[in-house]
Amino acid sequence: KFWKILLNVGKNLIENHVGKDVSRILTTTTEEPSLEERIIFPNFNSVVKYWLIVNFIYHDILNFNTTSFPIEQYEKFFQRDQNSLPSSANFIESIDSPIEEIDPLIGINKPILLLLGQVTNLTRFLQTMEQEEMLEHGDKILSLQVEIYKLQPSLMALEHLDDEKKFYYLELFEIMKISTLMFFQLTLLKIDKDSLELQILRNKLDSKLDKVIGTFLEGSLCFPLFIYGVCIQVEDMEKK
Repeated sequence: KFWKILLNVGKNLIENHVGKDVSRILTTTTEEPSLEERIIFPNFNSVVKYWLIVNFIYHDILNFNTTSFPIEQYEKFFQRDQNSLPSSANFIESIDSPIEEIDPLIGINKPILLLLGQVTNLTRFLQTMEQEEMLEHGDKILSLQVEIYKLQPSLMALEHLDDEKKFYYLELFEIMKISTLMFFQLTLLKIDKDSLELQILRNKLDSKLDKVIGTFLEGSLCFPLFIYGVCIQVEDMEKK
């Protein structure tokens, strides 16, 4: 409940001072920044803006309510292809800017996070429907599952890291991917947490978690640990 209040405050700040499109925050035109942007981001360069909005997006998606802004806007925010933007707008930072470095909050898991947001939004949307109406969205549910299975990490983002850090980032990617698949099966497919399928995934998650817990990426494990806790069985809990 407290997080929801904070996220609403953040959403209102963005809407009141920047507008209803969160992706605009990292764009600029040939004109000077508006008064509103100077008020909400006084003397903030684009890197600071990036960290602030990434933090908002991360917690907004992991809040498991309908996202404050459409997922498409978050996708546009993370999109570094300048050709996807109108010719009048360009990202402030060049492609080799510090923003392109792996951020400690999301790591290389942006595509997973965005898919997780889609799962959450669809889950909330379907909760407002009758059982018969929900069946009409079966294709969308299945396409999301396929997208989760097809997720691959961006190796380009890792090319400047040493082998040890690269290993942990790749392990974290797999952890987030497994956790998102489990969340998908629990929320959209309504599979019982004690089912064989989910317990197999939980065992895979368990072995991956052991490799990352205690490392510099331990702070990124909140969501995976939550999903792990939801699916853990009593006998396994006694062993831990």
